[in-house]
Amino acid sequence: MSAMRSETIWNMLETSASVNSERCAYVAADDHGTVTRMTYAEVVQRALSLSEGLAAVGIRRGDRVVLWMTNRLEWILSYLALMRLGAAMVPVNTFLKPPEIAYIIAQSGARHLIMLDGFRTLDMPAMLAEICPAFGRPHALGQLFDEAMPDLRVVIEFNRTGKAKSNSYDWRELARGETAARGLADSMAARVTPTDLAMVKYTSGSTGFPKGVMLEQGGIVANGRAHSRRVGITGNDIYFSMMPFFHGGGSIWGLTTMMVNASTLVFAEAFIPDLAVDLIVGERPNIMMAALAHEIVEAAERRGAVLDSLTIAHVPSEAARKVMPNAHFGILPFGLTETYGPAAANSLHDPADKRMAFSGRMLDGNQLRVVDPDTGRDVPPGTVGEAWIKGNVMRGYWGKPVETAKVFTEDGWLKSEDLIKVDEDG
Repeated sequence: MSAMRSETIWNMLETSASVNSERCAYVAADDHGTVTRMTYAEVVQRALSLSEGLAAVGIRRGDRVVLWMTNRLEWILSYLALMRLGAAMVPVNTFLKPPEIAYIIAQSGARHLIMLDGFRTLDMPAMLAEICPAFGRPHALGQLFDEAMPDLRVVIEFNRTGKAKSNSYDWRELARGETAARGLADSMAARVTPTDLAMVKYTSGSTGFPKGVMLEQGGIVANGRAHSRRVGITGNDIYFSMMPFFHGGGSIWGLTTMMVNASTLVFAEAFIPDLAVDLIVGERPNIMMAALAHEIVEAAERRGAVLDSLTIAHVPSEAARKVMPNAHFGILPFGLTETYGPAAANSLHDPADKRMAFSGRMLDGNQLRVVDPDTGRDVPPGTVGEAWIKGNVMRGYWGKPVETAKVFTEDGWLKSEDLIKVDEDG
C-alpha cells in the first residue's frame, strides 16, 4: 500500500493539469443556477495564490482548518490551497446545528475557520457568534479568543455579495495572493508528504459524539486512482454529482475521481432536482452517482426530459430506464469514512447477474476478512459476518486513542461493524 500512497494531493493536481491545462475541471452551478467554469490551469493558479494568502494570515503545515461551506468553487480552492500547505482540513456538514459545529471546532483543536457568509436561511457568522461569543465582539484580526473554543484564532469569510465583515479576513482578498508570503508558502509546500494529514472528517456520530477520522493525502489519492480504475473512468469522462463536498461521496467519489483522471466534474451548490436535470441536459455528463437519483428521475419524467448522455448510472426502475436509456452500469460501492470512502466497488466486467446485487471486489491494495463478530473467526463464503479491512484505511480518530484502539485489531485489521457476506468468487 505504501507504493500506492506515494502522491500528495497537490502533486496529483499538477500532474493532471499538465495533461491538458485548458480542459474544463469544474462546471459549478450556484443555488440560483448560475454556472461558472474553471480550467485546470485556472484551478492551479488560483489555489496557489490562495495558499499564499492563507500562509500570510498564519496557517501552517499541520494546522487543522475548519471549512464550513456549501458546494462552491471556493470550497474546492480552499481545500487545494490547504493541501498545498500541508494543513489538515476539517469539513463541516452544513446541516449541523450550532452546538454540533462547536463540538467539531473545539474537539479538532482547529486554529482557523474558513466559512461562507450564509446560505438560504443560514447565517454562518451569526451562528459562529452564538457558539463563540468573542467573535461577535470587536477584536484584532487573527487574535480571536474565546474560552468556549480556546484554540480558534483566525476566521476567514467568503461573502458572496461583497467584502467580509470587519471581524473576519476577507477570502477574496486572500485569494489574490500575497507576495510577501510567497516564499513561506513555497517552503511549506516543498515539505508536504503523502503521509501528511489531509482531512479530519467527522462521522455521523451514530455511536455517540462524532469521531474525527484522520485521512492522509496519499490515501485519498490512492483511493481515487484505485476506484477509478475499477469503474473504468478516464480523462474523457464528465462526472455529475450533487453529493455534498463535506461527505466522502462529494470529496472522494466526486472531486478525487475527477482530479486523478484530469476529467470534468459538474456539480451544484445544493440538491435541486430540476437544476440537476438542467445540468445533465446542458453539460451531457456520462457518469452519475446513484445518490438522490430517484428525485432526478422524477423531475426528468415530469418534464419529459431524456438524459441520454448518461452511460454509468443506476436504473433500478422502469422510469429510470426510460429517462436514462443508455445507462448500462451503475456504481455500487462498499465502504466507510474510515476506508477513505469506497473500499470495494463493482465493475462493468462483473457477471451480469451480480453487477447490481453485489459491491464487486475489494479495491487494489485492500484486504478483507469476514468474521463472526463474537469470536473473531472467519466465516465461510455466503455467511453473514463483520467486515474487517486492511490496506488503505484511516490513521485513527483525532484525539481519541481509546476509540482508535477499539476499532483496530493488534495486527492492523479495521473492524468496520458492518455486516456483509462474500460469495465464493470474492
